[in-house]
Amino acid sequence: MLKAEDVWYTAPPNYAEGGEPREYLHGLSEADRELLFGAVPATTAELAFDADRPGTSAAAVADQARQTETMKRILDLRNASKPGIEAVNRQRIVEEFGAKPGDTGSCPVQAALLTHQIRQLWAHVEKNKRDIHNRRALRLLIHKRARILQYYKRQDEKAYDALLKDLGLHRSAVEGEIMVGM
Repeated sequence: MLKAEDVWYTAPPNYAEGGEPREYLHGLSEADRELLFGAVPATTAELAFDADRPGTSAAAVADQARQTETMKRILDLRNASKPGIEAVNRQRIVEEFGAKPGDTGSCPVQAALLTHQIRQLWAHVEKNKRDIHNRRALRLLIHKRARILQYYKRQDEKAYDALLKDLGLHRSAVEGEIMVGM
């Protein structure tokens, strides 16, 4: 998963030499990138081509290159806020654990999203020992994940074991008595 500090403080690529950002902002698909950085600049440069004035055509191509570079700089994930980076993380989780594109309701996806949320909240609670409201929210998330995993175990125990391995969890961590009011 991406951490905001790691994203923000990475060295930028060399855009002038055609460098690409490591990650783009959330919501920009591969087809959008191909259209935005491939087809549109090429088409615009072809439309501006003038056989009678090659200097003007070269200027149009250079202008398109500058505009493409500017768009890459703007759409770089390094410009995103923490919620924007979290949206990319959630998108990655859904792509990794979903059975098909856009599958957000299946048990593996829900458990993976909850596990990510639990790990983030756990880090916050460890730093802020007196934050009892988030400590309670953490217990509720753990309970919710345990219920989802119990249901998934009843459906397919082999897939359940594989999911626990993928999430980095042990059976003893999610099975047993679930207490909400610890």
